[in-house]
Amino acid sequence: MIELEITEEMRDKAARVYDIMTEDLIKRYEKDAADTLYIGKLGDVVFEDYLIKNGFRRNVDYETVEGTRSWDFKFRSSGITVDVRAARFGVLCGQPDSSWYFGYSVDEKPEMKDYIVICYINTDYEKGTIAGFIPGKHVIKYRKTSYNSKWGYEYKNEVYDIPLRDVKEIHELLSVLKPGTVPKIVSKKVRFREYAESLKKKRVSGEEYRRLVKDWLEKEEGV
Repeated sequence: MIELEITEEMRDKAARVYDIMTEDLIKRYEKDAADTLYIGKLGDVVFEDYLIKNGFRRNVDYETVEGTRSWDFKFRSSGITVDVRAARFGVLCGQPDSSWYFGYSVDEKPEMKDYIVICYINTDYEKGTIAGFIPGKHVIKYRKTSYNSKWGYEYKNEVYDIPLRDVKEIHELLSVLKPGTVPKIVSKKVRFREYAESLKKKRVSGEEYRRLVKDWLEKEEGV
Protein backbone atom coordinates (compact mmCIF):
# COMPACT_ATOMS: atom_id res chain seq x y z
CA MET A 1 0.00 0.00 0.00
CA ILE A 2 1.14 3.52 -0.81
CA GLU A 3 0.34 6.47 1.47
CA LEU A 4 0.38 9.95 -0.07
CA GLU A 5 -0.10 13.36 1.48
CA ILE A 6 -3.23 15.23 0.38
CA THR A 7 -2.29 18.87 -0.03
CA GLU A 8 -4.59 21.87 0.13
CA GLU A 9 -4.25 22.19 -3.64
CA MET A 10 -5.41 18.60 -4.08
CA ARG A 11 -8.40 19.17 -1.78
CA ASP A 12 -9.31 22.29 -3.74
CA LYS A 13 -9.10 20.38 -7.00
CA ALA A 14 -11.50 17.73 -5.72
CA ALA A 15 -13.79 20.41 -4.28
CA ARG A 16 -14.11 22.17 -7.65
CA VAL A 17 -15.52 19.04 -9.25
CA TYR A 18 -17.63 18.43 -6.15
CA ASP A 19 -19.14 21.92 -6.36
CA ILE A 20 -19.99 21.48 -10.03
CA MET A 21 -21.74 18.15 -9.56
CA THR A 22 -23.20 18.45 -6.05
CA GLU A 23 -26.37 20.39 -6.87
CA ASP A 24 -27.37 17.92 -9.56
CA LEU A 25 -26.61 14.95 -7.30
CA ILE A 26 -28.73 16.33 -4.46
CA LYS A 27 -31.61 16.79 -6.88
CA ARG A 28 -31.32 13.25 -8.21
CA TYR A 29 -30.32 11.37 -5.09
CA GLU A 30 -29.61 12.73 -1.61
CA LYS A 31 -27.05 14.70 0.38
CA ASP A 32 -25.11 11.54 1.33
CA ALA A 33 -24.48 10.84 -2.34
CA ALA A 34 -22.95 14.29 -2.77
CA ASP A 35 -20.69 13.78 0.26
CA THR A 36 -19.60 10.41 -1.10
CA LEU A 37 -18.72 12.14 -4.36
CA TYR A 38 -16.16 14.35 -2.61
CA ILE A 39 -14.41 11.29 -1.14
CA GLY A 40 -14.46 9.72 -4.58
CA LYS A 41 -12.95 12.79 -6.23
CA LEU A 42 -10.20 12.87 -3.58
CA GLY A 43 -9.43 9.28 -4.54
CA ASP A 44 -9.09 10.33 -8.18
CA VAL A 45 -6.79 13.19 -7.22
CA VAL A 46 -4.60 10.94 -5.05
CA PHE A 47 -4.25 8.40 -7.86
CA GLU A 48 -3.45 11.13 -10.37
CA ASP A 49 -0.82 12.53 -8.00
CA TYR A 50 0.76 9.07 -7.90
CA LEU A 51 0.74 8.89 -11.70
CA ILE A 52 2.38 12.31 -12.07
CA LYS A 53 5.08 11.44 -9.52
CA ASN A 54 5.82 8.38 -11.64
CA GLY A 55 6.24 10.37 -14.85
CA PHE A 56 2.75 10.17 -16.39
CA ARG A 57 1.39 13.29 -18.11
CA ARG A 58 -2.24 14.30 -18.36
CA ASN A 59 -3.54 14.57 -21.93
CA VAL A 60 -0.34 12.91 -23.17
CA ASP A 61 -0.21 9.54 -21.42
CA TYR A 62 -3.77 9.56 -20.09
CA GLU A 63 -7.02 11.48 -20.09
CA THR A 64 -9.71 11.87 -17.46
CA VAL A 65 -13.46 12.16 -17.70
CA GLU A 66 -15.67 13.87 -15.13
CA GLY A 67 -19.23 12.86 -14.49
CA THR A 68 -19.13 9.39 -16.04
CA ARG A 69 -19.89 6.15 -14.22
CA SER A 70 -17.88 4.06 -16.69
CA TRP A 71 -14.25 5.01 -15.96
CA ASP A 72 -12.10 7.78 -14.47
CA PHE A 73 -8.83 7.41 -16.40
CA LYS A 74 -8.03 6.20 -19.92
CA PHE A 75 -4.44 5.48 -20.95
CA ARG A 76 -3.59 6.34 -24.52
CA SER A 77 -0.78 3.92 -25.34
CA SER A 78 -2.61 0.87 -23.98
CA GLY A 79 -6.27 1.90 -24.31
CA ILE A 80 -6.81 0.63 -20.77
CA THR A 81 -9.41 2.24 -18.55
CA VAL A 82 -9.14 2.57 -14.78
CA ASP A 83 -11.99 3.13 -12.35
CA VAL A 84 -10.82 4.66 -9.05
CA ARG A 85 -12.90 3.99 -5.93
CA ALA A 86 -12.36 5.57 -2.54
CA ALA A 87 -13.77 5.29 0.98
CA ARG A 88 -13.10 7.20 4.18
CA PHE A 89 -11.73 5.51 7.28
CA GLY A 90 -11.62 6.66 10.91
CA VAL A 91 -8.80 6.71 13.44
CA LEU A 92 -10.40 3.94 15.49
CA CYS A 93 -9.98 1.53 12.58
CA GLY A 94 -6.24 2.01 12.31
CA GLN A 95 -4.49 1.93 8.96
CA PRO A 96 -5.99 -0.13 6.11
CA ASP A 97 -4.40 -3.55 5.83
CA SER A 98 -4.88 -6.88 4.07
CA SER A 99 -7.64 -7.95 6.49
CA TRP A 100 -9.97 -5.18 5.25
CA TYR A 101 -12.75 -5.45 2.66
CA PHE A 102 -13.90 -2.89 0.09
CA GLY A 103 -17.44 -2.92 -1.27
CA TYR A 104 -17.96 -2.37 -5.01
CA SER A 105 -21.58 -1.85 -6.03
CA VAL A 106 -23.09 -4.74 -7.97
CA ASP A 107 -25.17 -2.25 -9.98
CA GLU A 108 -22.06 -0.54 -11.36
CA LYS A 109 -20.90 -3.65 -13.19
CA PRO A 110 -17.21 -3.95 -12.27
CA GLU A 111 -16.73 -6.58 -14.97
CA MET A 112 -17.08 -3.79 -17.56
CA LYS A 113 -13.99 -1.97 -16.18
CA ASP A 114 -10.43 -2.95 -17.11
CA TYR A 115 -8.94 -2.23 -13.69
CA ILE A 116 -10.24 -0.91 -10.39
CA VAL A 117 -7.96 1.06 -8.06
CA ILE A 118 -8.93 1.14 -4.38
CA CYS A 119 -8.12 4.16 -2.20
CA TYR A 120 -8.80 5.17 1.38
CA ILE A 121 -9.01 8.75 2.64
CA ASN A 122 -8.50 9.57 6.33
CA THR A 123 -11.09 11.57 8.26
CA ASP A 124 -9.05 14.78 8.13
CA TYR A 125 -8.60 14.53 4.35
CA GLU A 126 -4.83 14.80 4.86
CA LYS A 127 -3.68 11.33 3.82
CA GLY A 128 -4.65 9.05 0.97
CA THR A 129 -3.77 5.36 0.91
CA ILE A 130 -3.76 3.52 -2.40
CA ALA A 131 -4.51 -0.02 -1.28
CA GLY A 132 -3.87 -1.54 -4.70
CA PHE A 133 -5.68 -2.61 -7.84
CA ILE A 134 -7.67 -5.53 -9.21
CA PRO A 135 -8.97 -6.44 -12.69
CA GLY A 136 -12.66 -5.56 -12.93
CA LYS A 137 -13.62 -9.01 -14.23
CA HIS A 138 -12.20 -10.60 -11.07
CA VAL A 139 -14.48 -8.63 -8.75
CA ILE A 140 -17.65 -10.53 -9.67
CA LYS A 141 -16.25 -13.73 -8.14
CA TYR A 142 -16.59 -12.26 -4.64
CA ARG A 143 -19.53 -12.65 -2.32
CA LYS A 144 -22.50 -10.36 -2.79
CA THR A 145 -23.50 -8.76 0.49
CA SER A 146 -24.98 -5.67 2.11
CA TYR A 147 -22.53 -5.70 5.04
CA ASN A 148 -18.79 -5.16 5.27
CA SER A 149 -17.08 -8.47 6.03
CA LYS A 150 -14.44 -6.84 8.27
CA TRP A 151 -16.30 -4.19 10.26
CA GLY A 152 -19.91 -5.30 9.91
CA TYR A 153 -21.36 -1.93 8.92
CA GLU A 154 -24.15 -1.84 6.36
CA TYR A 155 -23.53 -0.73 2.80
CA LYS A 156 -26.07 1.50 1.07
CA ASN A 157 -26.65 -1.14 -1.59
CA GLU A 158 -25.58 -4.65 -2.51
CA VAL A 159 -21.85 -4.97 -3.21
CA TYR A 160 -19.14 -7.41 -4.13
CA ASP A 161 -17.00 -7.40 -0.97
CA ILE A 162 -13.39 -7.31 -2.20
CA PRO A 163 -10.78 -8.64 0.28
CA LEU A 164 -7.72 -6.39 0.21
CA ARG A 165 -5.51 -9.45 0.56
CA ASP A 166 -6.33 -10.15 -3.10
CA VAL A 167 -5.45 -6.75 -4.57
CA LYS A 168 -2.06 -6.23 -6.19
CA GLU A 169 0.52 -3.59 -5.32
CA ILE A 170 -0.25 -0.42 -7.27
CA HIS A 171 3.27 -0.11 -8.75
CA GLU A 172 2.63 -3.30 -10.73
CA LEU A 173 -0.10 -1.51 -12.67
CA LEU A 174 2.14 1.22 -14.06
CA SER A 175 3.96 -0.86 -16.67
CA VAL A 176 0.61 -2.30 -17.77
CA LEU A 177 -0.82 1.18 -18.31
CA LYS A 178 2.31 2.45 -20.07
CA PRO A 179 4.76 -0.26 -21.17
CA GLY A 180 8.33 0.40 -20.11
CA THR A 181 7.45 2.44 -17.02
CA VAL A 182 9.78 1.87 -14.06
CA PRO A 183 7.99 2.75 -10.80
CA LYS A 184 9.61 5.54 -8.80
CA ILE A 185 7.34 5.16 -5.79
CA VAL A 186 6.77 1.73 -4.25
CA SER A 187 5.46 0.70 -0.87
CA LYS A 188 7.59 0.05 2.20
CA LYS A 189 6.51 -3.58 2.04
CA VAL A 190 7.87 -3.94 -1.49
CA ARG A 191 11.08 -2.05 -0.68
CA PHE A 192 11.71 -4.29 2.32
CA ARG A 193 11.10 -7.45 0.30
CA GLU A 194 13.57 -6.31 -2.35
CA TYR A 195 16.15 -5.39 0.31
CA ALA A 196 15.75 -8.73 2.09
CA GLU A 197 16.14 -10.59 -1.21
CA SER A 198 19.32 -8.63 -1.99
CA LEU A 199 20.79 -9.70 1.37
CA LYS A 200 19.95 -13.34 0.71
CA LYS A 201 21.65 -13.16 -2.69
CA LYS A 202 24.76 -11.90 -0.89
CA ARG A 203 24.42 -14.89 1.47
CA VAL A 204 23.99 -12.64 4.49
CA SER A 205 22.43 -14.57 7.37
CA GLY A 206 22.17 -14.91 11.11
CA GLU A 207 23.09 -12.02 13.37
CA GLU A 208 24.45 -9.91 10.49
CA TYR A 209 21.16 -10.27 8.59
CA ARG A 210 19.13 -9.23 11.65
CA ARG A 211 21.41 -6.23 12.27
CA LEU A 212 21.14 -4.99 8.68
CA VAL A 213 17.37 -5.44 8.65
CA LYS A 214 17.07 -3.53 11.92
CA ASP A 215 19.21 -0.69 10.51
CA TRP A 216 17.08 -0.58 7.36
CA LEU A 217 13.84 -0.38 9.34
CA GLU A 218 15.20 2.39 11.57
CA LYS A 219 16.25 4.43 8.50
CA GLU A 220 12.79 3.94 6.98
CA GLU A 221 11.13 5.22 10.14
CA GLY A 222 13.31 8.31 9.95
CA VAL A 223 12.41 9.15 6.35
